[in-house]
Amino acid sequence: MHGSNLFDIIEIPMRWEPIVAALVVFALAAVAALLIRISYRRRDGVIPTGGFTDVALFEYLVETIDTFLESILDKHAPDFSRFLIGIFFFILFSNLLGLIPGFIAPTANFSINLAMAVTVFLYYNYVGIKHHGLSYFKVFLGPVWWLAFLMLPIEIISHFARILSLSLRLTGNISGEHTMMGIFSSMVELGVPALFLFLGLLTAVLQAFVFMTLSAIYILLSLEIDH
Repeated sequence: MHGSNLFDIIEIPMRWEPIVAALVVFALAAVAALLIRISYRRRDGVIPTGGFTDVALFEYLVETIDTFLESILDKHAPDFSRFLIGIFFFILFSNLLGLIPGFIAPTANFSINLAMAVTVFLYYNYVGIKHHGLSYFKVFLGPVWWLAFLMLPIEIISHFARILSLSLRLTGNISGEHTMMGIFSSMVELGVPALFLFLGLLTAVLQAFVFMTLSAIYILLSLEIDH
């Protein structure tokens, strides 16, 4: 599908396209957050109960996600909800950007997703070390000391496999969905594009949700290493 997006028209090198697209997402998210904040302040922090507004929708989404995170992280949720909700909305906006004609989804690029997965990996290990100190590394040694020589390489591999799992899952689903949309849209111009647009919206939300959920689980595991 390369050669048919806005970045080609303004002659941005292919290797920079995902990075520029990610910067566009950051900019759009920042503007949206600023507008919502201004609107929220104008109402003195009160969410209107009558009518459907952008502030009410955003508040509802955040509260819904926050409640879900509480079901995973329990008392720890307030400490990590901002990080996890931020991940969710960045991935969601990135996925949705790819549905706009002329743009590409940053999350269809493995390098972008790998960077996010590495960030999550470093973050939850940092949380574990901060919470448990050096005792955190006992999780890599297994339940009994005489199995440490076997459990250590297995645990290290499993932890690094989380990076690939997060990045490959997101890349495969988003790039595959956009590829299929392009193929079928070029073959059948009526009806099919609308169907794939709906599936694209569903995939965009679902993949953002899955990435956030797995990240929350990894954080929980780093906090409760005794379990």
